[in-house]
Parts: sequence; structure tokens; C-alpha cells
Amino acid sequence: MASLRPDGRVAIGNASRLPTELLEEARQHREDMAALLAARAAETAAPGSIGLSAIPSCPDTWLRSIAGSVARALAQGACRERDPAGWLVLVRPDGRRAMVAPHVVASLAEVGLLPSLPPEQEMDTSDLGCPPAWSEPFSPPSGSWCTACGRFTQTGGRWWREAERPGWCCWTCHPPDGRPATAVVEVRT
Repeated sequence: MASLRPDGRVAIGNASRLPTELLEEARQHREDMAALLAARAAETAAPGSIGLSAIPSCPDTWLRSIAGSVARALAQGACRERDPAGWLVLVRPDGRRAMVAPHVVASLAEVGLLPSLPPEQEMDTSDLGCPPAWSEPFSPPSGSWCTACGRFTQTGGRWWREAERPGWCCWTCHPPDGRPATAVVEVRT
């Protein structure tokens, strides 16, 4: 079991019993683990609260971890996507996204931990690639394909959503298993 020490470092209980490969993987992702454990501690300390006050013992560690994640994404060649809601959206060349909430971006800037950011760019929709799942109410555009499972086929895709809710999922990556046919809306693009 992993826990966050008061100094902000990750402690792994019974590490000697874990396989060497797993320990090495944990070492490679220690900053991400620290951020996750800090966020979990914040939820436990103040349920429903997301602000920095919910992390009484280690706001610097939490913010440093997020700043490190942003810096890693930028070092991997991520570009900054324009977001009308104010989120910091960094898109790596392989399509993975890193998103930071506006209030966290403001906190990073306030304490001087926000790395230098590239200018915002409009999202390029010319390839019609869609993520495997998203919460937007609009349906996928005609000819769109899933960036996770159909990235190279570009022949269109099959999407579904629950009849009573917005949000779309790729039929291949996230099938509507166990849902009755009447509860699912299907779209082929």
C-alpha cells in the first residue's frame, strides 16, 4: 500500500515483498503517484472540496507535482489547445492530453510554479479523430473515427450513448455491454 509522507514523498509499505518490475514502475511514476495520493488525501480531508485548502499539509508538494506533470508534457512536445472554459489543455504528439483546472492553473501561477506555456492553438479537426469517450452532447461528425482503436483506419466509426444522457463512446473501445438495446443510441460515421 502506498501513502504520502509528511515531506511529500511516496512511501510503499512492504516494498521488499513486491516484484522488482513493479517497484521500478513505481519509481518511474513517483511524481504522478504523489499527486494522486495528495488529491485522495484532499478528498478525505474535505469531501466535495477541490481547492488548495483541502490539502492542509502539502499544497506545495501537490502543486509541484502538477507543475512537474505540465513540464513533462511540454518536454514531450505537447502543444496547448484553446479551451473556452479556461482549462489548460496540453496535447502530446501521440494524442494523450493533460488537463489542469483553471483554479489550479491560477494557483500554480500565483506561487510561481507554472512553466512557460506555448501559445494557445485552435484544435485541428481536419482528421476527424475523436477520443474513445467524451461527455459532450453533440454527436460525432460524419467520417469521424476513434483515436484509440481506429486511428489508422480512418474509415469512420461506430459510436453510442445512453438514451437519457449526453456523452458518446466508441463502440469498439467502450462497448455498451449489458445495456438493453432500447437504452442505447447508436451512430455510425
